Amino acid sequence: MAVGQVSFKDNKKVKRIMIPERENAIINRLNKTKVEKHPDLMQEKEDHLRELRKKEQAAFLARVSYFLFFTPGER
Repeated sequence: MAVGQVSFKDNKKVKRIMIPERENAIINRLNKTKVEKHPDLMQEKEDHLRELRKKEQAAFLARVSYFLFFTPGER
């Protein structure tokens, strides 16, 4: 089976509708708005993980600085 191909377990339950003729006006309008994107998924993942690490680091530094600033003791 090809990647992205759709199949059905039971072909008897598949409903097929016959269209009398093709309406090019509708298809042409759809094709004008069609946008094909080829994103760099690896780069997007790295950017997302970098943002998460940055947020976690900021939260950690906020906790540590709070702890160092407000804990009693000799320094």
